[in-house]
Amino acid sequence: MTYNQDEISQAEKRSVMRQDADVKNRQQGGTFFSHALADAQIDHGRFAAINKTTVVGTEAARYPAASSAHQTELPPEPPFNVAIDIVERND
Repeated sequence: MTYNQDEISQAEKRSVMRQDADVKNRQQGGTFFSHALADAQIDHGRFAAINKTTVVGTEAARYPAASSAHQTELPPEPPFNVAIDIVERND
């Protein structure tokens, strides 16, 4: 089957349009975050297990428990017997 130059360019244009529509359907926004999410969902074939794609910010941050130095309880402080809610004006 032989194709002339016009048929090749038309087939290539249709292929590009289908690819653009597929990319547009995958990404819901135009932010870097949405592009990263769309890229992370693409199957990278046999290298998918080696280069595992992770997008920062997709999960809630998991902080470790506070160290023992921050878990010590301090004794209660006595009051100063000074009104701290008084506003002094320098007119």
